[in-house]
Amino acid sequence: MDSIFVSMNIHFLTDFLRNIEEAVSRELDDLEAKCENGEIQEYEDYERLQDYPLFRAEFGSKAIFYELNAMVESQLHSKATPRFLIEKNNGKYKRKDSASELGYYDLLKIIESEYGSLENKVKNWAEYVQLRKTVNSFKHNKGIRKNQDRETNNKTGVIEWKWDATIHQAEAYLHMIPKIIHEIRCLGKDNLHSNAN
Repeated sequence: MDSIFVSMNIHFLTDFLRNIEEAVSRELDDLEAKCENGEIQEYEDYERLQDYPLFRAEFGSKAIFYELNAMVESQLHSKATPRFLIEKNNGKYKRKDSASELGYYDLLKIIESEYGSLENKVKNWAEYVQLRKTVNSFKHNKGIRKNQDRETNNKTGVIEWKWDATIHQAEAYLHMIPKIIHEIRCLGKDNLHSNAN
């Protein structure tokens, strides 16, 4: 995945998220105005009407998460391709035609056999892994965390049993993921950190 394509995608995703954020803000402001004007008198009605903008924010954030995860996985496929072809020519991966057919952990195994642990080589790799877990949990399990991923919220003391997708998180990932993609692309090159975005 080349840097122009990454930059364009990030630009469009940022614009998409900004539009979602503005729409949600407008809707919540309108809702508050209706409450103040007496148009909404029952708390249950207020809560129900809040669902629309809040779900819009969540769905928009999830869309950003999915796209950013796909961008990183595309870069992983690209990085694994040369080693995959060598190993395929040596008789491994007989049923696979390209690195894009490999599962995530097979990709990691190929890349890490050549460049070392991504956790040690790519800054913020742990945050990407959390993004990936979040995306897969939304996709396969309605956002419910696996037991090993549950943690206690430091502020409330409550166990976090479900992954969230917020606009704030999406904004943070939009800043972080291009750097992660750049570092994956530059694995094995001496100037890795000097050219980071």
